[in-house]
Amino acid sequence: LGWGLVWLQRRFLRRWRWTRWALFLLPLLMFLHVAPQVWSAGLLSRNDPWVVPSISDQKQIADWLNKNTNDSDLVVCHWNIGWLLNCRSADLLQCTAWEGMKTHLFENGLPRERFRYEADILDAKFVVITYIDLIWTLQQPNVRLLIEQKGVPQYRNVFNTPSGMVLQKR
Repeated sequence: LGWGLVWLQRRFLRRWRWTRWALFLLPLLMFLHVAPQVWSAGLLSRNDPWVVPSISDQKQIADWLNKNTNDSDLVVCHWNIGWLLNCRSADLLQCTAWEGMKTHLFENGLPRERFRYEADILDAKFVVITYIDLIWTLQQPNVRLLIEQKGVPQYRNVFNTPSGMVLQKR
C-alpha cells in the first residue's frame, strides 16, 4: 500500500500540480452542498423522527395534566411527559408488561412485584398519546393489542396539542 501511494504521488504530482489540493477539495465541496440546507433549516438528520417536534406542546400537556390530577392518580404517557408530572405515571410499555405480555425492553416479562404501583391502563385517569407513541411505541409487540383489549380507542379526547392528545374514559 505504501509503495502504491508513493507511485501515485510521483506519477500525478509531476504532471498535474493541482492534484495535491484534491484531498482538500472534497470536504469543501461536501460543505458547499450541505450548507444551504443547514442555513434554511431543511437538513434532516437520522434521529429527527425520534426528537420531540415541539417542547412547548409537551409542556402544555404536562401543565394541563398537573392541573387536573392529584398525587394518587395514574397517567399513562411517554416518559418525556411523565417526568414532568406530579402524579404517578407509566408508559405503554410498562402497562403491557404489567399485563404479563412481552414487549420491547421486557422480552422476558416482568413480575408485578417489580412495580412500585399498579400500572393497569384501566386505572389510569388519563392516557396520553403523542407523536413518538404513534411512530414507535404503538409499533412494539403487544402494545396495540393491549390498547384494543382495554378499549382505549373509545376514550374521549379531553385536551390536545398539535403533537399529542390526552384521552379519558367516557
